[in-house]
Amino acid sequence: MHQSNLQELEILLNFYIQVGNSIAGKKIEGQEGIKYAEAIAKKTFLHITSAYSLMKGLKVNFTDDTYIEFIDHSSIAVLVRSALESYITFNHLFISSKDVIEKDFRFHCWDLFGFIERQNFNAESEDSIRRKIQEQKKIKETINLIRTFDSYKQLSSKEQRRIEKGNWKLNNKWADLAENAGFDRALFVDIYSYLCSFAHTGRLCALQIMQTKTKEEQIVLIEPLLSQALMILSKFIIDYVFLIPEARPAFEANKDGQFLSHIWKRLAEELKK
Repeated sequence: MHQSNLQELEILLNFYIQVGNSIAGKKIEGQEGIKYAEAIAKKTFLHITSAYSLMKGLKVNFTDDTYIEFIDHSSIAVLVRSALESYITFNHLFISSKDVIEKDFRFHCWDLFGFIERQNFNAESEDSIRRKIQEQKKIKETINLIRTFDSYKQLSSKEQRRIEKGNWKLNNKWADLAENAGFDRALFVDIYSYLCSFAHTGRLCALQIMQTKTKEEQIVLIEPLLSQALMILSKFIIDYVFLIPEARPAFEANKDGQFLSHIWKRLAEELKK
């Protein structure tokens, strides 16, 4: 593992904290649902921070004074996958479309999915049952709102029904959203399939675990994951500042963070299969 890359990830993580803290306590105005942008941003950041922590290695001590040292490659892969999905969702909802009305439409579709998703959970307490009943009304209101958008009216009846059942990606696949976010489609499909193998415990995941018995072998395997984390975080930071201009002064004041963000973002968008 290139130690310099790990150091650059640490710099970018601290850079995002600095940029985020620069708008702490300020009321942020913007498009529909912008308050959720911060939550998705935090999710992306926490996944990458956790992956960074695991990349430095773990040491487990036993009661007989022995210990093992290892790098949890599988967990890092799962975290990078989650960070990638979080970033792509952030980009889809708040960045990739230049049309403000289209952004609002996308947000309401995503918002609807959240209410529908919770309806599938078992409710046992009185408070949970009451909330589910209240949100059934909210689902109807949100569907009626979505139906007013031209983007909805232009869809086929089948596509409209899918949206009303919670298909917030608007009939897109993750590869479509990734391509809209600036990633090479073919390369994304390969990387995402690889990461999914660890989330779903595929054969590739089991095979690599069997083949990496030493810490040195594990270090080799996390190198591409480290690069992925750097590319996701850099693109995310630049998108975040684009969405929230109030954070730009802090972004521009840190020349090292700004430089690394642009370098890794360009690499993310220039890499091809």
